[in-house]
Amino acid sequence: MPVSLRQMIVPCMVTGHVLVVALLYLHFGFNTAGEGDKYYTDALELSQGHVTQALDYQWLYSTYIIYLAFWIKFGISPRVIICISYLLSIGAYILFYRLLKREINPRVALFWLGFMMLSPMMQYWNLSLFSEPFFIALSLYCLYVWLYPVHGRISWLMLLTALLLLVTRPSGLFVVLGTVILWLLKHKHVSLRRLMYASVCFLGLVFILVFFFMPLHFQGYVADISSGAVYAGFPQYPLRLYPEAGYTLFDCYSQLIHEAGAGAASILVIEKCLSFFNLYRAYYSDFHNLFNVFHAVFYVFGVYALLKGSYPGNTSLAAVLRFCMAIVCLNMLLTGLFFNEWSERYTVSVFPFIFVCAAIGLHALLTPKQQSLAV
Repeated sequence: MPVSLRQMIVPCMVTGHVLVVALLYLHFGFNTAGEGDKYYTDALELSQGHVTQALDYQWLYSTYIIYLAFWIKFGISPRVIICISYLLSIGAYILFYRLLKREINPRVALFWLGFMMLSPMMQYWNLSLFSEPFFIALSLYCLYVWLYPVHGRISWLMLLTALLLLVTRPSGLFVVLGTVILWLLKHKHVSLRRLMYASVCFLGLVFILVFFFMPLHFQGYVADISSGAVYAGFPQYPLRLYPEAGYTLFDCYSQLIHEAGAGAASILVIEKCLSFFNLYRAYYSDFHNLFNVFHAVFYVFGVYALLKGSYPGNTSLAAVLRFCMAIVCLNMLLTGLFFNEWSERYTVSVFPFIFVCAAIGLHALLTPKQQSLAV
């Protein structure tokens, strides 16, 4: 891409971003309700020294709760915290742009940055107190810290970002595992085959431990899973009152199979997995659905990048595409097993990786066949 053209695109991108954020703010304002209010209440408890009350059943989200508690200690209001998190997100976008520019090429990096900055769906969540923007920013920081440095040694900052991400939300495990795999491949410490074998064994062990032994919050997951709902609030089976106890996923699905049968339970999981990619909701406003459904075009570009498969001159690209696809699929399975979708907030956390595939696919479409993605 000519330098002069890039110099023209960046100011246009910034202007477009400001307009998108302004339009979203005027239409929706700041969102501090729902899950955001729950996290804020837990953080308030933590800031007052009530550690058990704040992190009970929430320890997998503890990084975000501690982050909120830090600002609460200084008397920072929720709206100002949202603005601080927004700046953290913009910083993460810029650093990840630098990483893509170095590892793939400037054009793909610029496409990705444009998708992030101009995406109404991404920026809508940046105006909320939900954990999604913080998780996305921390994921991008983690990838940048691990993959951008020239040296091959593990530094304290690499370990810190990985540890913080692990307890920001459950799907942080997938990003950390994928990041470590990319780092090992980049520095040729182990073969891809051995890494894949070890990863499958590790994730299989994690699944067994989580499915059979990890206690779930009885007021949340238990009732939702057992009600047979694809979307929260739309149960297929009568809702039951469950006594407070240490339920597991095994208990939930045992109850569901008892109520509806194994076939219906299997279909429900498949429907919830597919709902992960559905950005339309009948109970959303037309305005909200319009900018959500538009993002389906990135699925098309992303699928094209994955199907094309061969990019001569860039040996790291296949690993990047596999990494992005694995993150998306693992999050889809997590949603299918655990959650009942009520918004796109579970899906939005993987859109930075969908945008990577889409940027590669769009670049491939616009690049003559004799050229490669190599810089």
